[in-house]
Amino acid sequence: MDGIHTIRAISNRTGISVHTIRAWERRYGAVAPARSASNRRFYTDAELHRLQLLNAVVESGHTISAVARLTDEDLEALSARGTVGLVASPLAGLGPEALVDLAFEAVAASSVHGVSRAVDHAARRLSSSVFITGFATPLLQRVGTAWRRGEVAPAHERLATGALRSALGQMLESGRPAVGPWIVLGSLAGDQHELGALMVAVTAQAEGWRSAYLGSGLPGADLGRAAREVGARMVGVSVTCVPDIGAASLELADLRATVGDQVVIVLGGAEAGRLADTAARISAVMFADLAAVRAALRA
Repeated sequence: MDGIHTIRAISNRTGISVHTIRAWERRYGAVAPARSASNRRFYTDAELHRLQLLNAVVESGHTISAVARLTDEDLEALSARGTVGLVASPLAGLGPEALVDLAFEAVAASSVHGVSRAVDHAARRLSSSVFITGFATPLLQRVGTAWRRGEVAPAHERLATGALRSALGQMLESGRPAVGPWIVLGSLAGDQHELGALMVAVTAQAEGWRSAYLGSGLPGADLGRAAREVGARMVGVSVTCVPDIGAASLELADLRATVGDQVVIVLGGAEAGRLADTAARISAVMFADLAAVRAALRA
């Protein structure tokens, strides 16, 4: 008799996360498991085999949306071939929106290869500004929305941010040499989110500034000392997470005291608004988006 498996057993046998199995079923109809009276999923041996095939072809570079409705025979043929065939669209013809779709599908499928492939291609083919505003930002927003809905897990978010961090870091290292003024960038102690500051660093470099990107979780005084040492004209602070408004306010006050009145301090990020009063007290500038930052850099 055909075996019966729980979703946890299927996940252990295939290496596909429970979140991904549910997403493949709900969004793409990849499998249709039976349900118990208590609504628990139960999978047959045939469905286990099908999910193993789907995982193999997704890992080889296909998108789940392209292969989810194929027969098992077609999946076996693709799996035996081992590389992307005619089912997946060639990346060369994809624009930013399609690349976001491709990257998100890979994230939801926990495909390290698929995420790296989409992000690397976007980084090579798109300008830095389009990569940031047309690809990286929409991808992060989509992953964040899916996370809040319970459709993806924290590990999926880490997979996306890790790939984007690597691509942005390479852009910063390989960018054209700049001869303009210095901008120092980072986030305050307690805020370990760094992609916002890294995006501004890449943007500033593209605008002719010399970017000193210091990473996340730095005390304000340390950011200020680094700015003072290089003679920076501007300090950018990414504010994505503020666990303690009082502590963050003190950090910003330390930053202003360290750099003096002549250096421009700019704040941006998802939670920068929570520090609006502090920004006013230390004469810092608040930016709502990257376009406003770019305009300020050009000015």
